[in-house]
Amino acid sequence: MIKRMLITVCCVAAAFISGCATAPQIPPELQYSPPPAGVTVAKIKGSEEKSALLDNLTAFILSVDGKRVMAGRKGWDSPLSIEAGHHSFGLEFNRGVFVARAEFELDAVAGAVYEVKYATDVGFTGNNSYVDFWIIDTSTGKAVTAIKRGSVGGGGGGAFIPIFIPSR
Repeated sequence: MIKRMLITVCCVAAAFISGCATAPQIPPELQYSPPPAGVTVAKIKGSEEKSALLDNLTAFILSVDGKRVMAGRKGWDSPLSIEAGHHSFGLEFNRGVFVARAEFELDAVAGAVYEVKYATDVGFTGNNSYVDFWIIDTSTGKAVTAIKRGSVGGGGGGAFIPIFIPSR
């Protein structure tokens, strides 16, 4: 009887303790923060293609100079202020379980507004294998970087993966 009670108490305690565990947080010094007021800046934002039936196709800025942009995919359309000058960017594409990434270098010009563009074969009948990324200057619509190809991960290689939910 005491053994059973001890086991029950340990299980309940373990459930409470595991419920308190949180995912590791990114330290503030590794999170991107916009430049202070008075500094000459440029802006950059992601892009998205809406889909009526499936998840939207979204390309966004994942990191700037190795620091994580905390807005992530949700902030794809919020222009991100960056100090004028040379920067490295981590870009990401998402559609449902499909993900692709690429790294870019850009010399940002003060006052310029940049936008991430992409072309992909991710789709209902696509091969789901690549995303081509590039960055444009929105005032001219012209590319300011070369194209970089990211390989698509996730989604079981494009195959349909059935989900089995047993009945009770």
